[in-house]
Amino acid sequence: VERKCGIHYTKSIEIIIDKNGKYFINKDGQTNPIEIENLGALLQGVKEVTISGDKELKYQVIMDTVSKVKNAGVENLGINFYE
Repeated sequence: VERKCGIHYTKSIEIIIDKNGKYFINKDGQTNPIEIENLGALLQGVKEVTISGDKELKYQVIMDTVSKVKNAGVENLGINFYE
């Protein structure tokens, strides 16, 4: 399924949030920047998402992202933190 930005998504993707609060999507080894406002549309049809956030992010940023992912209908969700 092709989505905005010409990126193809299937069943599993990673959402990366850097220490500045910028969002990226990693699929098949390719990482592309995204706008959080487009996240719901980009996740249509995706079954599994891992959110990887910088350890210095505020907890609320992660929880807001979790809400958006769940509202998009994603069935399986994981959360990782990195330094």
